[in-house]
Amino acid sequence: MPGKPLPKVMTWDQDFWENAEKGVLSAQQCGQCGNLQFYPRVVCVKCFSTDLGWKSLSGKGRVHSFTIVRIPANPAFKDDTPIVFAEIELEEGIRIHSDITRCSPEEVEIGTSVRVVFSPTTSEKIHLPHFVLTGTQ
Repeated sequence: MPGKPLPKVMTWDQDFWENAEKGVLSAQQCGQCGNLQFYPRVVCVKCFSTDLGWKSLSGKGRVHSFTIVRIPANPAFKDDTPIVFAEIELEEGIRIHSDITRCSPEEVEIGTSVRVVFSPTTSEKIHLPHFVLTGTQ
């Protein structure tokens, strides 16, 4: 069975992956209107400016919504089930989709405090963000 698929690094999200490799969660911030956005895009979704920079984020937030994946669409993730896939509202006010790891699904509730952690992959350049319950090592 082939390995897990990895994101393809694009010119507009390369800085995100470089920051992740250093253990820093970041999002684009528009130099024209100040809009903070995640996931990375070529233009600001608010004013369509291409003047986008990067802002380091706290990596802390709360579970806004979640679901439990018991049968993954890609068989490469079978050994990871059950997967807690969540929408996390970060302290900075934006939301990110990621998994919550190092806990049982029963421990996760709407409003649960979480923080980001990064895990290396088979690519030296890609470190994936995951979230853990606050207080988890």
